[in-house]
Amino acid sequence: MPAGQKPHPPANTVRTVLLGNVGGMPYVNVFHAFLAANSVSSDGQLGTWQSAFHTALTSSGLLQPFSNTLHVTEISSVLFINDVLVYRATGAISESGTQPVAAIDASASICISWNSSAYWRGGKPRTYMGGVVPGMIDTNHSLLDSSKADIQARANSFLNDVNAITTAQIPETTMCFTSYQSKGEWRTPPLNFAITGAIIHDRLASQRRRLGPWLP
Repeated sequence: MPAGQKPHPPANTVRTVLLGNVGGMPYVNVFHAFLAANSVSSDGQLGTWQSAFHTALTSSGLLQPFSNTLHVTEISSVLFINDVLVYRATGAISESGTQPVAAIDASASICISWNSSAYWRGGKPRTYMGGVVPGMIDTNHSLLDSSKADIQARANSFLNDVNAITTAQIPETTMCFTSYQSKGEWRTPPLNFAITGAIIHDRLASQRRRLGPWLP
C-alpha cells in the first residue's frame, strides 16, 4: 500500500454494493460505473439510476443459476462528484438464486474476470459469485463447461444491461473498474477503465479469496 491517504475515485464514478447472505453467511459484491459528467444533482436522481441497476441485475438473470440460499437484500450506491460532494442511495431489495439445493459451501464461489483495454502484469478485476450448487461442478474443483458458458452469457448480459442504463438526467452509463495505483504510488487522480466483457475461470474460488488461494 503506498504511503499517504488513498485518493477518491475519479469524478462521476458510482460505486454500487450488493449485500445479503448465502445460507446465513454474509455476502457482498461491489461494482463500479462512470456516469456522464454533471448529470446527477441529487440523491433522488442517483436513486433512479440505482433502480435501473437493480433491473439490470434481474433482467440478466445473473443470480438465477445459484442456490436459493443466496439472498441479496440491500443495494447501496455512492456517486463521487469531487473530494467533497457525493450523492447516496440505499434501498431494500429481494433477489435470490433459484436452484432448490443448498450451496456446496458458503465461501465457495465462481470467479467472473472482467476484461478491459488496460493490460498489465497481475490480476484483472473480478467478481466472486457465491451460492455454487453441486450441479455446476464436474470434479471437486472445476466447473462444467455448460455452467461456465451459461454464467458467462449472463455476466455479459448484465454488463450490456448496465451500460444501457439511461435516465432523464443521465444519458450514459459505463461499467468500469478503478485503478488507484501505478508503480507503487497513488495515481493522481485515479483512472477508470471501461469493462469490455467477461470470462469465467474454470476452477472454483473462495469469495474474494478470504480463505486463501484457489481451492485445490
